Amino acid sequence: MKDLAGIPNITGAYPSVAAKNCSGAGATDGTAAVSDWVNMIWGSFQTIMNRAGLTPSGVLEAWAAENAFLHASPGEATMRRTSGQILTALQLLFSSPGELVLWCRSQAPATVGARVLLLQGQTIAVASYPDLCNAVYCGDAANNTAGVPFYLSSDSGGVTRSTSGTYLTLPDARGVTIRGIDTGATRDPLGATRGGGTPNGSIELDALQGHIHGISRGTTGTSQNAYSPQTTTCSATPVTDPGIFISGPTTDGGATEGDGSTGTAPRTSKETRMINMACYIGIRY
Repeated sequence: MKDLAGIPNITGAYPSVAAKNCSGAGATDGTAAVSDWVNMIWGSFQTIMNRAGLTPSGVLEAWAAENAFLHASPGEATMRRTSGQILTALQLLFSSPGELVLWCRSQAPATVGARVLLLQGQTIAVASYPDLCNAVYCGDAANNTAGVPFYLSSDSGGVTRSTSGTYLTLPDARGVTIRGIDTGATRDPLGATRGGGTPNGSIELDALQGHIHGISRGTTGTSQNAYSPQTTTCSATPVTDPGIFISGPTTDGGATEGDGSTGTAPRTSKETRMINMACYIGIRY
């Protein structure tokens, strides 16, 4: 955006400008169109672009009212370029630094101009992303606590933590699901201690709820390791006990879950999981 102070119908220093209130004809005669543009529209556009973090590029110019209305150069071309800038600014404003984004586009955010960083455990320069760093920084008290994300460091690798560091480390959201913070520990038993007491962005490993397996007795046995109740260990040599056997995986309960099914063998894998959909997880800056 250009400095409008040099236009004859304008008074005041950039960026605080106003249309001149002229009562007679002459070089400084301000028209109604110029007055509206300077006092209302231009100020709004400038505020929108400033808030969106767009750097003035010189394409938003003040032009004579007759040129704009007649689509004469530079009016039409300038209006088109200006509209693009304002639309971009409005798009950027419909979010705030620190918001999570589910990114399903095939292009990386940077290639399409989105103010989004994919969370991959990387460090970022505070000077390059000041709004994001101010929004998510864990705070000086927790900065040196292991496991705490959003911490400052003095090196780009995030190794040396420092409350005056110039780099911020982001969490790694690859392959994880999102869980609501539960500092009251009513649903998340470790909610109050996750991430050293600052759970925002902390990662928790997968686990199974504690439970006990029983051993069934029957008329048909199978070769298995002998169990010692006193030591809770198994012998190295398999023995055959026709009165004890270990069954295969139990069914999923079927109708007991209220779904009306008859029950089938459960799916097994290297992890315990729910039905899920994969996408990238990012954060706005």
